Amino acid sequence: MMLMAQTALLVSKDMIVKDVMDKYPISSEIMEAYGLHCVGCHANPHDTIEVGAKYHGMADQEIEAMIKELNDVVSKGGARVKKIEKKPEVSDFRKNPVMLTETAANKVASVLKEQNKSDWGIKVKVLAGGCSGYTYGMELISNPEKDDFVIQSNGVNVFVDKSSAEFLQGVTIDYIETLQASGFKFQNPNAHSSCGCGKSFG
Repeated sequence: MMLMAQTALLVSKDMIVKDVMDKYPISSEIMEAYGLHCVGCHANPHDTIEVGAKYHGMADQEIEAMIKELNDVVSKGGARVKKIEKKPEVSDFRKNPVMLTETAANKVASVLKEQNKSDWGIKVKVLAGGCSGYTYGMELISNPEKDDFVIQSNGVNVFVDKSSAEFLQGVTIDYIETLQASGFKFQNPNAHSSCGCGKSFG
């Protein structure tokens, strides 16, 4: 009697994001490539893949394609065929720095004025966390650190440390305010979709 081989799905769309990432670390790279990134901002690591993907605006067809690639990769022991792009050099940051839109700059200036910190600036950085391994952060500071890049964008001083610079090259920060939510939105030209943490600093 001949037994038929049946391939079981290792990853399904109703699995919890964190469980998949813990079991298959390569999954974070794949999900980020499809636009499911910055977990903890729009999505929660305890949501299912489908819920997190839909929070990021992914259509059913995209979700199915992502699940297929996840299963293709993890079934082969985590070797991804798709080429990983080289990270930008920190030395190129000044040529293509992080920028604030006029709306975002006005919001920062307003917060600084309210707190009597008009001569301060904002520190923009990359923090550990999220399904891609990092997420964005902002804080008000009076002076940059010794090795920080210092940029002025729409009248606001922006400080970026060297370890964050390679991830923030070419990023535009906007401020969105709707009936549902408000917050700073990070638009990264190197990512498949934009991301916003929706958190204020104070």
